[in-house]
Amino acid sequence: MSRYLGIDHGEKNVGLALSCPMKSFARAYKTISNDKNLFINLISECQDNEIVKVVVGLPVSFRTGQDTDQTRIVREFADKLSSFLKNIEVVFYDERLTSKIYEDMPKECKGKGLRDAISAQLILQSYLDKNTK
Repeated sequence: MSRYLGIDHGEKNVGLALSCPMKSFARAYKTISNDKNLFINLISECQDNEIVKVVVGLPVSFRTGQDTDQTRIVREFADKLSSFLKNIEVVFYDERLTSKIYEDMPKECKGKGLRDAISAQLILQSYLDKNTK
């Protein structure tokens, strides 16, 4: 069954989240390294998990909503990813509030090494809540 993949792109790591097949709920999936194998690993994840849409968190300025240097980096990443994923739609979702939600989560919910995957989950869940019914 097809799913959506949520991505929180970072300088060192990339957090991944998967939707359920009904595209109602997201779960933190894993964190992968942002290295020379990034696109190979993402293509493999998309194939293995029957991904039909990728939701990339877009970091814009919290105060102004304007693009930042990191926004440009993430846009370039998504453009390149889109060129590899010919039949999979790649969309952006404003990730401004996900950092705040993560910081407000109880400590028990923040497993060691899961920050990036949980951030991807928050991005994907916010997208699902807003865009699927």
